[in-house]
Amino acid sequence: MDLRSYTEQLWRYYATEEWSENSAAFLEALDEELVVIGTGKHEFYQSLQDFRESLKKEERERSEIRFSIASIDSQELACSEDIRLIYGTLHLVGIVENTPAVVDMDCRYSVLFRRNPEGQWKILHVHQSLPNQEQHEGEYYPKTLVGQVREAESRARQMEALAKTDQLTGLLNHQSFYDACAQLAGESEVFWCMAIDLDNFKQINDRYGHLEGDRVLRDTARILQEASQGRGLAGRIGGDEFAMFFTGIGQEAEAKAIAQEVLERARRAREPFPGLSIGVAGGRKGQRSRDIFRRADQMLYEVKRSGKNAYRMAPAACSSR
Repeated sequence: MDLRSYTEQLWRYYATEEWSENSAAFLEALDEELVVIGTGKHEFYQSLQDFRESLKKEERERSEIRFSIASIDSQELACSEDIRLIYGTLHLVGIVENTPAVVDMDCRYSVLFRRNPEGQWKILHVHQSLPNQEQHEGEYYPKTLVGQVREAESRARQMEALAKTDQLTGLLNHQSFYDACAQLAGESEVFWCMAIDLDNFKQINDRYGHLEGDRVLRDTARILQEASQGRGLAGRIGGDEFAMFFTGIGQEAEAKAIAQEVLERARRAREPFPGLSIGVAGGRKGQRSRDIFRRADQMLYEVKRSGKNAYRMAPAACSSR
C-alpha cells in the first residue's frame, strides 16, 4: 500500500469540502487507540472517541471556512515492519465566510501508521503544527483566525465612523457632512440647506468656562439631531457653527416649520443657553449643495445683523410647483 498517497488523500478528505462525502472513509482509517496533537492547546486527543467528539463540536466552525490544498508534500520512514511514519508539509488556502479574508496556512504534520493483525494499516498518531502567535487557549485555529478577521473588520468600521464624526458632539464633521449633502443633492429633485450659528457663544465660554461651553455645543447637537431625525442630516461645521440638510421636503412652509422647531427646542434648552441664528435656502437637482449653503450663510448673517435668535429664508428659496 502506498501510504504517502493514502495520507495525502486523507488530508484532502479532512481539510476540504470533500469532508462531507468522505468523512466515513477518513474515520475508517483511524485506530481506536488514536492519539492526536493539533494546533491548539486543547487539541490533544487520546482515543478515537475523543477525536470524534471534537469533530462534532468543530462542525459549525469548519463550515465557516472553505479550504483548498495549494500543495502537499510527504516523506515515508519505515520504523519497523508494521510501523510507518509519514511526514511533510501541507499548504492550505481558504476563504472565510462573509468576509473578504483569505486564510493562508503552511502546516507541518506527521502521521504514524500501524498494521493491525488483519493486515490493515491504521493511523495510530497524528501531529499537526503551524505558527500562530495570537491563538488563544481552547481555540481551534481557523476559529481563532475568523475571530481575528472579524475583529479587524469591526475596528476598521469604527475607525471609519470616527473619521466621519465630530468627537465632541457626535454629529457628522465638516467634510463628511458636505460630502453627504453633495451626494444627496445630486439624487434629489428638491433639497434645503440650513446654516446655524450660536449667538454670543464666546460669552458662555468667558463667563462659565469651556466645560460649560462644550455642554452647550453637545446640547445644540442633540437639538439638531432630534429635529433632523428621520428626515435630514445634521453636522458640526466648526466651532459654534452647525448645518442641516433636508430632502423630500417640497414646500417652503415645511422648511420654515423645521427652522422654527429648532428655535423652539433651543428656547427650552437647559440654561445657560444662547440663542440660535438660522439661514435657510432651497435648491433643485442640478444645483450644487455648496452654492445653496452659501446662500443660507448669507441669510444667517442677515439674522445676526438684525437681532439674532431667529431664522430667515433666502428670497429665491425653492418651493414645489
